[in-house]
Order: sequence, then C-alpha cells, then structure tokens
Amino acid sequence: MYDYIVVGAGIAGLSLSYQLAKNKKSVLLIERNKHVGGLARSFCYEFNRQPFIFDIGPKRFHTEDKAALAFILEILGNEYIKTGRKSSVYLFGKYFNWPITTTDLFKLPPTIQLKIGIDLIKKVLPSQTELKSNRFDSYIIHKYGPTLFKHFFKNYTEKFLLASTGNIHADWASTGINRSIIDKKAKGNSITELAKGILIPKPVKTTFIYPSQKGFGYFSLRLKEQIEKNRGNILTNLQINRIDYPHSTVETKQGTYRFGQLIWTGNINDLSALLGINATGLGYLSTIFYNCVVTGSAKRSDQWIYYGDPRLKMVRVSLGCNFAPYLAPPNYHTIIVEKTCLFKDQTWNSPATLLENIAQELAQVKLIDNPKQIKQVFIEPIRDTYPIYHLDYQKKYARLEAEIRRRFPNIKLLGRSASFWYNNADHSIKAALQMAKFLTGETDQEPTKNNIFSTQSLKTSEN
Repeated sequence: MYDYIVVGAGIAGLSLSYQLAKNKKSVLLIERNKHVGGLARSFCYEFNRQPFIFDIGPKRFHTEDKAALAFILEILGNEYIKTGRKSSVYLFGKYFNWPITTTDLFKLPPTIQLKIGIDLIKKVLPSQTELKSNRFDSYIIHKYGPTLFKHFFKNYTEKFLLASTGNIHADWASTGINRSIIDKKAKGNSITELAKGILIPKPVKTTFIYPSQKGFGYFSLRLKEQIEKNRGNILTNLQINRIDYPHSTVETKQGTYRFGQLIWTGNINDLSALLGINATGLGYLSTIFYNCVVTGSAKRSDQWIYYGDPRLKMVRVSLGCNFAPYLAPPNYHTIIVEKTCLFKDQTWNSPATLLENIAQELAQVKLIDNPKQIKQVFIEPIRDTYPIYHLDYQKKYARLEAEIRRRFPNIKLLGRSASFWYNNADHSIKAALQMAKFLTGETDQEPTKNNIFSTQSLKTSEN
C-alpha cells in the first residue's frame, strides 16, 4: 500500500515523487523504460574506449519562475555550468539566426525581402471566419504574413508534424514559437516584432543552466538518488497491465500495488485503455534520434538548428558540445539528428535505412566536411515525444479529462504527455511542485492543464 503511485519517471514524475518522499509520504514510482528521465535522460556510449554523452535533443534549463529555479538549484547544488544560447534556421540554402537579426535580413533573396516588406506594410488579415477556425495556417499568416508562412512555417511544421497545417490547431503556433524563442526579451511573436528586432536590435543574452557532468540526464539521476534516499521506491522496465479501480490497485508482472492516489504522467491513451474508456483520438509523434560521433570540432557554434527544407529528411539538429564541451573527448564532437515519425510506421520500424541520407545531408548543409567524419551512429527511437494538435484536440482532451475527473477522482494527470501539452522541463517542474502542494494539503487548488499551461498564460509570459 502506497499513499501515492506515480506512473512515468520523466521530469514531472520524478519531481513530484521527490517532493512527496521528502514530505514523508510513501511513494512508488513506476517507469516503463529501463532508465529514469523520460525525455530528460542522457545516453552514455563508448567509442574507441572513450565516453560520449548524448541528450534527447537540445536540453537546458531556462526559467523565470522563481520556485522552479530554486528547485533546479536545490537538486543540482553547485554541479552546473552556465552557457549562452545560439540557435538557427536553415532557409534558401543558408543559415539564419533565430530569432532573426539585422544581418539576416540581407541574406534573404531580394524577392523574399520585398515580399516580406509588402506583408509588413500592407498587412492582409485573415477573415474572422478563418481566425475563429483556430487553424495553424490562419494564425501564422495573421502574425507573420503569407511570405514567411509559405517559406518557413508551413514547410517546417508539415515536415515535423507529418500533417497539413490546415489540420493543425493554432495552439501549436503559440506554444511552438514560445518554446523556440525561449527568452521573452527576444521578440519574435509577430512580423512586427521581428521587424522591430531587426531594425532596432536590442542585445539579448539568454543564459542556460546545464549540469556539469553526465549530460542533462544528470538532473534526473540526482532526483532518483534523492527519492530513494527519502525511502521512495522506484521500479523501472515495468508496464502496468491492469488498473483495478474499485480496489485502487495497479497490477504488473512483479506484483499488485495499492494506492491512495494515482498520478499518471505517461501517454493518455494508455491510461484510457486501462480504465476502459473509449479511444480518445489524441495522437503523439515519436522521434528517431541519430546520435553521431564525429571527428574534429563542430563547424558551427549553434546549439540547435531547424531544417524546414522538405527535401531534407532531418528536421532538427543539436550540436551537443556547444552545450558542454565535456560531452565528447578531445578531437571529437557530437551531432544529434532528429527525424519525427509515428510509432510503428516505416521510419520507426526501419530507422537504419535513413543512415546514408543523414550522412549525406549533414555534409550538404555543411555541418561536416564529408560523411567519413562520422565514425559511429547510435540510433535511439523514442516514443511519445510530442502531442499532435489536430484541430479538435482541445475538445477531445477536455472530454477525456472531465470523464477521468468524474469517474476516477483519485487519479490525477500531470506532465507533458498526460496533460497533452508541448512544454519544457521547467513547466513540468512547476506543475509537479503545485501538484505536491495540493496533494499534501498546502493548497486547495488542484493544478490542471488550464491553470498552468493555458494558451493565455503562455501569451502572458511571451509579452
């Protein structure tokens, strides 16, 4: 019997379990993978008898929430470094800073410069009907104009989400741009803000916190260590086969465990199936990570780069050693290539078939001189990396959340997957801290997706 069973040992599940265990509550944390961390774990490989560390894409801590920052520093202690931020987009065969800067303006093809200028001066607004449709394409055209939509946002989004922008909800635009810009001082939430940033630039220095050893996943390892130190139990490589709700138990191959409260942070569809709720219609992207060991130094100073060109297979690349040099030994660096897919589709089932493409593309975009620099590629397929915001996702999620709340009052939803919200690690920490206060009686307001991750609150944080 446990006061709390937490399902999913990502950032949200680990942070909540730590807070509960620290408050002397009995906690069981169950994780389906062999290692804790979820999307916040790191892979450690050996090549040529030397260690290489890869994160799951670009990972770092950046937050303006004081409670979340205090928690991060509490867990890491003094075991962190500070690093600046540099990211780019690849357009028209060239690299552009993101957000766009003054120098980038003159790298655009003259015809594109002209069209963007016309979009800015003669802003053509979508009709009220289009805006009320909550479609991604209408939102972006309203914010950035048809030229930037056509040449960047449309290509990148459809390539990334594997869906037409006409079928994607506008929330993907508001949250996705918020995630990519990161610092609210780096204005880029409309074509007007971009123009002001280009013509009247203000220096923006965003600082990240990054663990000083073992990659970003060290944060998750520290949380695991502290949970167990406070007598919390963690079971990994374990699936839940059945939830017997009337008896408040979960059944696994290792045994049956009873709970006072069950906090679910994993795939919402998996929970629905266990509770006997009809299919939700909510979907997730998965991602194949091609972790490349490369000789020499990185050819660019970017930490991550977006590739919207539909002719390229890769959607995003991270240069690990630009986060922390210790991630690779001398005379090597690391490149993480991402290719989104759907669970059990052709890419998921046969990721190695893209290895030759990946090597050629890295040379084509001048991140390596030639494919021979790639000495080893470690392939890591990761499930449920992003929720997919189809046009009707809000209604479907709200209906499901309400049904769970009504029929199963001692089951709570928490974290990126269960909340079905594209958030960063600091948001998951914030949600976990608030959930811990609610569960332990420090507050009577239960944290929900709407009061933590609402579009309105994200807009407020952007402005």
